Amino acid sequence: MTNLYSTITIVLARLVPNAGAPDQIDADAQLAQELGVTSMQMVLLITTLCRTLGVSMTAFDEDDLAAMISVRAIAARFQTHLPEMVA
Repeated sequence: MTNLYSTITIVLARLVPNAGAPDQIDADAQLAQELGVTSMQMVLLITTLCRTLGVSMTAFDEDDLAAMISVRAIAARFQTHLPEMVA
């Protein structure tokens, strides 16, 4: 069983080096305001997660994408498509 938070933070740390080490990223930190994630980095993060986790980008609408403002929020949106993963 894979931890969804770990997967998200590993990808986030790889794409946004100034976000910190995966095990140091606060799940509730605001990605743009607190971690400095740009809109392009956010697109790369979500598309990489979709590819890595096997979730279609079409599974998310504009409201889902707008709500993905933290690791916890991203995990919540992906969790519905990945019931076998623990957040």
